[in-house]
Amino acid sequence: MKIIKYVNNYNMVSKFKNVILMTAIFSLFFLISFNVQAASFTDNQTVDSNKTWTIKFTSDIGFDDLTKQGITVTDSKGTKVNVGLQLGQDGRTITVTAPKGGYTAGKSYILNIGNKVHSTKGKVLNKEYKLNFNIKSNENRMLSGKKIKSGNLSTDYNIKQALKVRI
Repeated sequence: MKIIKYVNNYNMVSKFKNVILMTAIFSLFFLISFNVQAASFTDNQTVDSNKTWTIKFTSDIGFDDLTKQGITVTDSKGTKVNVGLQLGQDGRTITVTAPKGGYTAGKSYILNIGNKVHSTKGKVLNKEYKLNFNIKSNENRMLSGKKIKSGNLSTDYNIKQALKVRI
């Protein structure tokens, strides 16, 4: 009778250990496979002044103030640029739109994706990402509204000065 009881207890302990082990393995797999990650990118691109960036993640994004604070664009002096952020319909993409009037031609900027960005389940990026990009230089000089007073281009501004023709 005692031997049977001991064998039953041993089987219960063995089953309990197996359940704990399987739970630990499953939890580890679950935690590793659902980390939020940003896809790869090409650094130092030269882009248009109204470039919209699309950031794709592997999980649904918690699009709250923390995430919005975690995605910024800074100029070469480290000053934040006022860009727009929108969550995509799929819940896994964020679009970063250019500031009103676009980025300044010929200047360099950095798109920062910080570790405040998180999934809807609370998982954060395991590292920060920085994407350096440059804005195309204007081939043609643009007219400034401040220089045109009367609205008559021929008297207010020399057309040869306004347009730079490349041959």
